[in-house]
Amino acid sequence: MQKAFTPSGGLQDLVDRIKTGVETAEAVCRRYLDRIESVDDKYQSYVHVDQDAAMAMAAEVDRKFAQGIDPGPLAGVPVAVKDLLAVSGMPVKAGSQADVADIIGAEGPFVRALRQSGCVILGKTRTTEFAAGAQNISHITPWNPCDEQTRRTPGGSSSGSAVAVAAGLCAFAIGSDTGGSVRVPAALCGITGFKASAGTWSLDGIFPLSTALDSLGFLTSGISDAIVINNAMSPRAQTVDQKEIHGLRFGVPRDWRDGITDNRVATDFGNAISKLSEAGAVIEYINWPDRDEQKEVIDIFATLVPSDLMEALGRARVDANADRIDPIVLNRLRGAIERTSAEYVRLSRRKTELAAESVSRMAGLDAVVSLTTPITAPVLKDLGALEPALAFISAALRNARPANVYDLCAASFPIQNSCPLPVGLQIACVHGKDSEMLGISKAVESVLTPVV
Repeated sequence: MQKAFTPSGGLQDLVDRIKTGVETAEAVCRRYLDRIESVDDKYQSYVHVDQDAAMAMAAEVDRKFAQGIDPGPLAGVPVAVKDLLAVSGMPVKAGSQADVADIIGAEGPFVRALRQSGCVILGKTRTTEFAAGAQNISHITPWNPCDEQTRRTPGGSSSGSAVAVAAGLCAFAIGSDTGGSVRVPAALCGITGFKASAGTWSLDGIFPLSTALDSLGFLTSGISDAIVINNAMSPRAQTVDQKEIHGLRFGVPRDWRDGITDNRVATDFGNAISKLSEAGAVIEYINWPDRDEQKEVIDIFATLVPSDLMEALGRARVDANADRIDPIVLNRLRGAIERTSAEYVRLSRRKTELAAESVSRMAGLDAVVSLTTPITAPVLKDLGALEPALAFISAALRNARPANVYDLCAASFPIQNSCPLPVGLQIACVHGKDSEMLGISKAVESVLTPVV
């Protein structure tokens, strides 16, 4: 994987270099744009790149610095935005051939906050259609940079954002997460993904997949970069302090081996838990979510997401574009037609109950630690039919979906492994504890992937 354009000190180093004049924002922006032009024909992470607008934003950052004006805490940092979010002057398609711009509306508060922080928006990254799942069949899937010889899926739905970060095509990227759509691509691509607590940022100007489950997040090269972005962007004005690993209490699901198809993944996770224990963390095996609740999580997603998506699109639009909608998405939408209103209401209430119960469930624990996904990135050509693609989506999102149902904040980052493909570790904390969760994640990352 290529991540050569962010200095070795990470995102903060890049910010400091631009701020102190070691590099201009224009020079940094031009390097990223040149790399996109050079290699993204292979990776296909972007659906739209606006060179002129990006260079104009970078020039404005340099102009402000020259005039002694602070352009913002992320001044000059090149960012890619998932094509689920409206960006003024750029098309927004939500990964679809159907016209949904009227549903999304104008640029919203989150993208405006990116601009106000000084970021340079390079363009829009590819998403699975409507962000409704981790894989498409008929639409383009970006090339996962974890394997340069064999085309593997990066998962989804924030597939393009994950690939853009992993391939060195932006300094960081924006994604959305309804059931693992930031964390799973991060895990499969070998990078870091941060899912913020739902409600942290307004979802105006963003395609609404399922408002009860949607949240925003970002994809980065490491937890330190996620901390830099969170400190700059969080509306809660919470800064992140790294925790000491000694004495932290981690809940590990007893059924963590479920869904694993490669024994090396089990070995890597087992080794990670052992290292945390040796470093002084307290490991407590928990029955949460138990198998009954795992089934409830599946039922909640199978009902709320397609029903909310159908509500957003409207039956007439779906029918008019049925031949252009990806078969996986169409399969889910047709399932929504068969769901009753009573079933939707019951599962919506159950989702609210489970979210409320998460606080007591995590009492005495600092975080829940698990595999982000129990599988590694499969070869793309093996997912070309409906049945294997649906099986992949179910397996890939198994460990990630509960965080959305229980209304948790969570992060995924790679662990050193014996497996030839990336393995992601997930840290989850109660709603609103985003900064604390990132501090814990940094402590865990320091133990599992020490700087050499």
